[in-house]
Amino acid sequence: MLAAKGAIQCFDIADIVHGATLILSNPEEKGLLVNAARAFVEQNKGAVQRTIAVIELGTCATHLSN
Repeated sequence: MLAAKGAIQCFDIADIVHGATLILSNPEEKGLLVNAARAFVEQNKGAVQRTIAVIELGTCATHLSN
């Protein structure tokens, strides 16, 4: 999400205040952040199911080779 620019990383209270101020005072920046976050979520729909399928395939392959 960070790499996709759909989030603001905060390490301390000053970062949180800065991020909140940026979002609240700049509707255009907020819109860019929201759109990037939505796109990230959309691109990653089904990621858990795909990961489980890969794990299950690996488990099946291990059992078949033994």
